[in-house]
Amino acid sequence: MNKVKRFIVLFLIVFLLSSSLSFFLVTRPRSLKNFDGSLLKQTAVSELGNDGGEKYWKWYGFDKPTDWCACFVSWCLDKCYDEPPKFASCSQFLRWFKENRRLYSPNTDPMPGMIIFFDWADNGQDGVSDHVGIVASVENGTVHTIEGNSGDACRERSYSVGYYEILGYGVLQVGGETDNSNNETPTQ
Repeated sequence: MNKVKRFIVLFLIVFLLSSSLSFFLVTRPRSLKNFDGSLLKQTAVSELGNDGGEKYWKWYGFDKPTDWCACFVSWCLDKCYDEPPKFASCSQFLRWFKENRRLYSPNTDPMPGMIIFFDWADNGQDGVSDHVGIVASVENGTVHTIEGNSGDACRERSYSVGYYEILGYGVLQVGGETDNSNNETPTQ
């Protein structure tokens, strides 16, 4: 009986270790060593001041106004990359980045061109993205962003690096690689 117990314990240990290792390998984000988000940043900056978001939500396929922060980010990505993921929902955008190992923790040092996800406290911080934007710059512990649908316009905003409502950062492309899957269709 002791041999059976030892075998079961050994089996469980090996199983748990291999599961943990495979989970780590599947969910660990890619290295940012070769990341260059300058084109995405420039595209977002060129849209500052656009009011109402009609350009973005119509481009996405909506025929009437909708929350458009994710449409704005999708539009910017579309101008910079061949067949990028396209989402009108912040939570779907976040899920794509998680599933494709392109989501980085809120403790990551942000870089221009990263996509920044927020979980607003007034919604009870539930781990679901409520808003999304693009990192424009980082200076002296402050991350500056370009956000669509910020007061119904494209605006520059600023947050402390590590701000508690920052849910994480997404990176579409690192060092020339691409993954052009999972386009979402509009839901109304």
